Amino acid sequence: MFFLSLYAIFKNESHIIKEGYFPYYDVELVHNGEIKKYECKADRYAYKTGQIAIESECNNKPSGITRTKADYYAYFVVKPYGDLYDLYLIPVSVLKQRIKAKQFMRKIVCGHNKNTKCLVMDINTFAEYKHTSKK
Repeated sequence: MFFLSLYAIFKNESHIIKEGYFPYYDVELVHNGEIKKYECKADRYAYKTGQIAIESECNNKPSGITRTKADYYAYFVVKPYGDLYDLYLIPVSVLKQRIKAKQFMRKIVCGHNKNTKCLVMDINTFAEYKHTSKK
């Protein structure tokens, strides 16, 4: 569902979702021969907390933001009613710059087996990248 929601952002343009296995990102969109790569995340708590978690390590190995080759993080903040969400199309370069400058709130251990490390960031600092769904 969320991959297809990327189309809503580009509704007046012709985009193609490229299918396949991409180990360093989730999806490619092609427009006029130019490929943009997206890492897609969905968060059902960020609307309450105002915070997002960016994965940086899993099983003591670099993962998430430290390994991605995506151009953008497509971060879906899912709302608790209907099919509404906010989508933040954040350039990976912006995330990496903020992480390098230690512009995150804290590091946390998360995941089902507590084997993942994430950096918690204030979603409001990415307001310029926000797109809101419409019913």
